[in-house]
Amino acid sequence: MTRLVSSIICVWASLLLSISAQYLQNEALLQAQATCVEYLGIPEARLEQYNISVYPPDRDTMCMIRCAGIVLGFWEDEQGLLIDGAKQLFPDSGDVDLVAQKVLHCAERKLLSCDPADACARAYYSFRCAMRKFEPSNSALSTDQKLTPEKFLKAQIVCANILRIPHDHLKLYNQGVYPDDAETRCLLRCIGVRLELYSDAMGPNLDRLHSEFAIDQPLEEFKTRATLCCEANRPLIQDYCTAAYRNLYLCFREHFNAFTSQNRQTLLSHTSSPQTCIDLESDILLYGDDV
Repeated sequence: MTRLVSSIICVWASLLLSISAQYLQNEALLQAQATCVEYLGIPEARLEQYNISVYPPDRDTMCMIRCAGIVLGFWEDEQGLLIDGAKQLFPDSGDVDLVAQKVLHCAERKLLSCDPADACARAYYSFRCAMRKFEPSNSALSTDQKLTPEKFLKAQIVCANILRIPHDHLKLYNQGVYPDDAETRCLLRCIGVRLELYSDAMGPNLDRLHSEFAIDQPLEEFKTRATLCCEANRPLIQDYCTAAYRNLYLCFREHFNAFTSQNRQTLLSHTSSPQTCIDLESDILLYGDDV
């Protein structure tokens, strides 16, 4: 009986400590918001919104978030989102490191559409990612499976050689530019097949794409949006290459842009070298006969 009582006390103590820690984190945010509202001259009525976690995307709110981020140590204009400081904002989670990874993915993608000089907007959208409640994920890829810029470049070079893509196109590709022309459409089909991101029979590999590019998004939401995009493309598809270009690249362009932007230096510093006939023959066999 004594052991049972002791166990119950320990459980309650742990629960109270957890609640207290969460309360202190929220309290710190509330205090920072109040300070920044006063400092920036924002109407006090807006503070009531912020205190119930309502953050509309207007200039006052964006700049208030930037101010609060500086106060709490989760934002710095030059460095951007400071993930260690942002951890205090995370909803309760059993795996803080996984949530941090998802937050960074989310922020990288959101900031692509922001003016680099607009610190308020950048802070705001990064904050929204940090405050988001992410669903548990069981589809994380191992380090060996994860797509790297080196793997992507290798697939791109192999496919460009197989398809005899002009060299000037490669310069565009290394900058993350994939124009809607016959060569590029077939190149993206080849890359998708080689990297197991796409197949002619099944279309985009949504589970793999989610694990690679969008672990910060709920899986079902990701799949729903992708399915709607592919359905909208159906009347526009005339051949396998067009299908791959529209359903793989255009439907997931936001994610591909984030990947190329994040790895821009690696992509731009690469200089392609021609493969031997033996290498090409092997790669053609790997890719298939219907290139």
